[in-house]
Amino acid sequence: MDIVEDMISRVMDVLNIRSGSEPAARLNEVEQQIRQAWGGTEPYILRCRRRDKMREQALQTLAKGLPLKEVVRKTGISRAQVYRLLKLKK
Repeated sequence: MDIVEDMISRVMDVLNIRSGSEPAARLNEVEQQIRQAWGGTEPYILRCRRRDKMREQALQTLAKGLPLKEVVRKTGISRAQVYRLLKLKK
């Protein structure tokens, strides 16, 4: 089983969708669209979406003019990561 098949299967289980039903057919179409768009590539999957929120919070905190030490303390990301964020934002 590949990752796409695993994800579709988990969605079907969580939503209690039976194979052969209309929602299952629609999920099958979505699976084909995903395979068409991403097939043969190696997409990067974030381990945790919380990181994105932390980074956004760091940028917002910096925009308020708080000192770097305060940003690091409030967000929990490293000083180096804050500098990388600033570099990427330019």
